[in-house]
Amino acid sequence: MTAPCGPVATSTGPVIGHEAGGVTAYLGVPFAQPPLGELRFCAPRPHPGWTQPLDAERFGDSPLQAPSAYTDGLALSEDCLTLNLWVPERGAGAGVLFWVYGGGFAGGSCALPIFDGARLAARTGLIVASANHRTGALGFATLTHRDLPEASNLGIRDVIAALRWIHENAGAFGADPGQVSVMGQSSGAFVAAALLAAPDADGLFQRLVLISGGASRILPESQAQRLGDQLIAAAGVADGPGLRALSGADIVAAQSQVGSQEIGARNAAVPDSLGVVLDRTAPWPVLRAHPMEVIASGARRDIPLLLVVTGAEVASLHEADDGFAPASHAELVAEIAGWGAPDAEAVVAAYHDDDLGRMRERILTDYIYRLPAARAALAHHRAGGQAWMLQVDRADGGLADHNLPTMLLFGNLPGDDPDATLSEALGDAVAGFARRGAADWARFDGPEGELMRLGADRRAAPRALADLLETWEGVPRP
Repeated sequence: MTAPCGPVATSTGPVIGHEAGGVTAYLGVPFAQPPLGELRFCAPRPHPGWTQPLDAERFGDSPLQAPSAYTDGLALSEDCLTLNLWVPERGAGAGVLFWVYGGGFAGGSCALPIFDGARLAARTGLIVASANHRTGALGFATLTHRDLPEASNLGIRDVIAALRWIHENAGAFGADPGQVSVMGQSSGAFVAAALLAAPDADGLFQRLVLISGGASRILPESQAQRLGDQLIAAAGVADGPGLRALSGADIVAAQSQVGSQEIGARNAAVPDSLGVVLDRTAPWPVLRAHPMEVIASGARRDIPLLLVVTGAEVASLHEADDGFAPASHAELVAEIAGWGAPDAEAVVAAYHDDDLGRMRERILTDYIYRLPAARAALAHHRAGGQAWMLQVDRADGGLADHNLPTMLLFGNLPGDDPDATLSEALGDAVAGFARRGAADWARFDGPEGELMRLGADRRAAPRALADLLETWEGVPRP
């Protein structure tokens, strides 16, 4: 049972929360106008507000997306720009952990039970926040060249608008607006890292936790425009504004014909999929530069980084792809050569395995996730910043897949799950970083730097990424 609390006065209107177990939840609070009608494919607009107390008892609608097992039971709508706060009893003066969900840029939602922030807030004393952002074509199609001048990186614009609302209103909930840690996973981590290169996000966060993603997988604007053209063709309209006459379901259907669904193609040197776009030449750009350029320049050395990886990221990401395994050794070498590898044969040799599918799985795990994380940490250190690396394994010591860290972080795994015993340790590691702006192990300060491993035990692993960095030396990762 929950008990109503409040109202709390915010910049957009009073909100009533609901308390249970020492945590008050404020769910489904609008932070921007619904992006409907003429506002579809526009940057988020400030919400006009309300005068009567808003009963913030339920999550708002989730972003419109193709139905899946993850969205069962969730209301899907374009009217999705709402945020959530979980405020613990001892949260006065606390920092904020702001969550950005993943979903391959095609979907995602704050309302998934695994992302309920009550346990994390109660255990850490931090205020946990999350916000929906537009996904798929509605959130990441680039249409600036097709008469929709604001339509680039709209999902990132949504995240920045939510952070701005948090900055303006954190004090009303007892939080410190100068102690905001953004944490994202998978596509959410790519979005979170992009905030480093977004001038409009300056001053809205002070720490960054990147889980299974980072300052890579950035589309050049030319590729993003090609994908935008594919969307318009698939939708059967003449230009960008013509998309506003369609139903949201029509746009989601057209989106399925854009780019590739194959994980290697989606994350190649030039990604064949919607995502973060280097839109600095757009009429109203979001990014000033590539996020890795910003890190290497030292312009954001004031933001400490915690980068979290697993050892088998791709293991659970290609289950539906019957063509995942290469037909031959030569085919795998050709794929890696296409990424700009000066010696693709040598890269493949470093991952030798009699099973070509398993070999490609290990290669993609490193190329998409582990290599960019290590390079971002090193670049940040060399530019005067501070970065730490953490690998999440399974409780039995086996390698974890892409999804386990997120499932552990919020503490919502069933108690009989053998990996649930790691939830407290991971939550404490992230919360400690959020409070202090530092982890309690050595910084990742060189190719032979320390990786903390959390699994059957908690142990430092020096040189754990040295071979990886050497193998991929000279191979770009845009």
